[in-house]
Amino acid sequence: MISLIRRYSTALRDIDPELLKILCCPQTREPLEFDRERRLLVNRKHHIGYPVDEDGVPNLWLDSAVNLRDTAAQPNDSSKRE
Repeated sequence: MISLIRRYSTALRDIDPELLKILCCPQTREPLEFDRERRLLVNRKHHIGYPVDEDGVPNLWLDSAVNLRDTAAQPNDSSKRE
């Protein structure tokens, strides 16, 4: 029991693979892929990402979508400021 608690308290949960099979982009209805590093469900064709919380629950509200072109274009803007 303790090892189970440690596993879930120290690691972020991934998306359930069965859930990922039925999810689609709410804007385009195309398949989504899970980007574990950024904790996003990603529509690679349209460069849209949707956040996934620490419990593995996706937020597919349109207003929570991330434009991945914008985030990739500005990786470390704060380090360039004077």
